[in-house]
This record gives sequence, C-alpha cells and structure tokens, in this order.
Amino acid sequence: MQKTIATSLGLAVIVAALLGYEARALNGVLPTRIKTVAIVVIPGNAEASFARVLERTLEDEFVAEGTLDIAEEDVADSKLMLKIVSYNKQPVKYDVEAIVNEYNLALTLEGTFTDLATNQVLAQVLNIYESVSYAAVGAGAETEYQAFERLAEKIAPLIVKGTILRR
Repeated sequence: MQKTIATSLGLAVIVAALLGYEARALNGVLPTRIKTVAIVVIPGNAEASFARVLERTLEDEFVAEGTLDIAEEDVADSKLMLKIVSYNKQPVKYDVEAIVNEYNLALTLEGTFTDLATNQVLAQVLNIYESVSYAAVGAGAETEYQAFERLAEKIAPLIVKGTILRR
C-alpha cells in the first residue's frame, strides 16, 4: 500500500515537472520580438506545386497554433526555410495484371528557423520524415497531389512544434 502511494506520488511529481517544462518552453524559447514568420520551401526533387502545398499547410498550422503570424519575408521577424531533401513515390501493391493499386509517398525535410533581426538560427529541422500510402484505383482512389496534401497535413504539426519548442 505504501509503495503504491509513493509510486503514485512520484509519478505525479514527474508529470507535474514535465507539464511545467512544456509551459516554460512555450513561453521562453522564442525572443519576445518575434511575432511573425515567413515560410519558404525549396522543392528539391519534388514538384514546385508540392512545395507550395507544404508552404500553405505550414502557414495554416502556424495560424492554428497561434504563436506566430504569417508574413512576407521582407517584413517578417523570422523565417522558416525548408528544403525537400527527399520525395519518393513507390508502388506497394499490385493487382494480378501487375497494375499498381497502391503507392507510398515519403518525404524528408531539412531546414532552419532563423531570427531575421540577428540572423541567429533558433531551431534546425533535420531529417524530418513522414510517409502516407494512397490507393491509385478503386472507390477510395486518390491522386498523388491529394495524397501529398495529406502528407503535408501530417508533417506540418511536427515542424511547427519543433520550430517553436526547440532552439
């Protein structure tokens, strides 16, 4: 009984400490002068339209998160510059006639989050990887573009949280 109470108290202290750490990180990582961010995505080996989809999705994610507003680079306080290091589309399922039924899209990004007033790198985005599968035929079929939109929606929160919470 005493071990259970001690264990519960110990876990409660650890959880409280972790919650306190996250609150400090949310309020303390970014210099207070940084209110806006410009987002630039370099396509790398992906189509330019995919880079733009990722930019728009990141903008939406920053707006939803609420810490930074979106601005053009010439007036922004900070800049998130990402490069698509790797974009791959690979078939994963075939039918009996060797026609592809399903693909996997994989995306790897690298980049920096920079304070434009000081040119100080506040966070680095290194080898952020995510993937999604999509059906190419049938009732639930998607285009590669639609699947990439889902991929962007999946990876954007990771990047935004990493940008705001890490130095």
